Amino acid sequence: MKFNELNINGEILKAIEEMGFENLTPIQAQVIPSILDGKDIIGQAQTGTGKTAAFGIPLIQNSTRKNAAIEHLIISPTRELASQIKKELDLLAKYTGINTGLILGGVSYTLERRMLKSVPNILIGTPGRLLDHLKNNKIDLSQLKSLTLDEADEMLNIGFKEDLNAIIDFMPKERQSLLFSATLSKDVKAIAEKMLTNPIEVLVSSGLTTSKSVDQFAIICEEKEKFSILTKLIEVSNPSSAIIFGRTKRRADELANALNSCGFNARALHGDLSQKERTNVMDGFKSGQFTFLVATDVAARGIHVDGIEVVYNFDLPQEVEYYVHRIGRTGRAGSVGSSISFLRRSEFEHLRLIETKTGAKIKIVDAPSLTEVKEAKKNMAVEVISKAIESGNAMRHYENAKKLIEMYGAEVALAAALDIIIPKVTPTNVELTSEPPVRVRAQKSYGNKGNSNKRYSDNKRGNFKDSNRQGKSQNFGDKKKQYGKRP
Repeated sequence: MKFNELNINGEILKAIEEMGFENLTPIQAQVIPSILDGKDIIGQAQTGTGKTAAFGIPLIQNSTRKNAAIEHLIISPTRELASQIKKELDLLAKYTGINTGLILGGVSYTLERRMLKSVPNILIGTPGRLLDHLKNNKIDLSQLKSLTLDEADEMLNIGFKEDLNAIIDFMPKERQSLLFSATLSKDVKAIAEKMLTNPIEVLVSSGLTTSKSVDQFAIICEEKEKFSILTKLIEVSNPSSAIIFGRTKRRADELANALNSCGFNARALHGDLSQKERTNVMDGFKSGQFTFLVATDVAARGIHVDGIEVVYNFDLPQEVEYYVHRIGRTGRAGSVGSSISFLRRSEFEHLRLIETKTGAKIKIVDAPSLTEVKEAKKNMAVEVISKAIESGNAMRHYENAKKLIEMYGAEVALAAALDIIIPKVTPTNVELTSEPPVRVRAQKSYGNKGNSNKRYSDNKRGNFKDSNRQGKSQNFGDKKKQYGKRP
């Protein structure tokens, strides 16, 4: 179904066309007509399914052109995701005259109050700061038409249950209500029951299905081996953009510092950063100022960046939902991505749980060998020199090259150039604070107790040489085959 087949005004359709969209996603096709008809919605869908536009388009359509009142309120779990929603709605509303506002923790109250005086048609915010403004009578919701909760399960997971219930109590009883969640837990259903009236249920996915465009791997290792293996993986595949997930803020900071000490360009993203710092980190990552973003789970759902080649799960997440959201950061916009999880032997059962709940196949592979690392470095250096020759830029060094060849011979001069180009990483002095393994859930539903390793010991351990989709020979250094687009 195409957007121009819906009852959407031409100004919104023009913006949609400029954004490069033509066909509706499943969640959009099911949700947009119902929202336009004024129905309450409970929608289950993952990030990356187009649900922001699914609720954003009809909310813009149902807004008036004068900033006389806040007509729609959207609540998001994190500052990053709230900011992302505003950016997308601003693009969709580009030609309509509809204005949006943003309420976030870590931002000046004075600036927010000034924004509120302009009375945006659509207000997006995080629960804590929204509740502060509501309690201080700084937000007038008397003419509110709709309330939207996005990523409701995440809001409850990070402790916003009481805030959400309090915010709902501030809402006018006569309103449209929309709730979107990747999973429908008992707590999510309780919130839905409180805020929705005869809702239409839209179930696009189970919420725990991993994308088929992401090749999923795991490497068995000890805690103390993780960082060395990570650097080897990076040297072999040389990703242009990657996210590394750690379980704690301390882990994210230590890991980012360790990577930088080894010559890799990394920044950490977690909840202890100020809003300005978080914005600067994300802007730098999107613009390619640094290659590796080291993030915690709280930040994961606010990361919407195309072109991320690989996600490294440095620490396996405790919750299956977090695994789904982590690896969903790659393999977006029609590209193929990879995820690599570092797995302790005691975490086998948890990996089996992830596979069972998501329907995914996570292949156990070996860490790169020193030989593979050395070969990848050599190939990388040869590629750099070849590109320089093909570009013609190397000719400005022609006279110096002639002198070096006369003095040492062509082979020695070129070998010296390769030695300079090939990166030298020595992570042996890096020490990270140890993190405990994930707590393994009850095992009786996922195999025979006491035989948790059988499934993997019976299967032939693979490596990246035979992991590509066609089954052809492939080594760690062949980044284009491993992480590139589908042939």
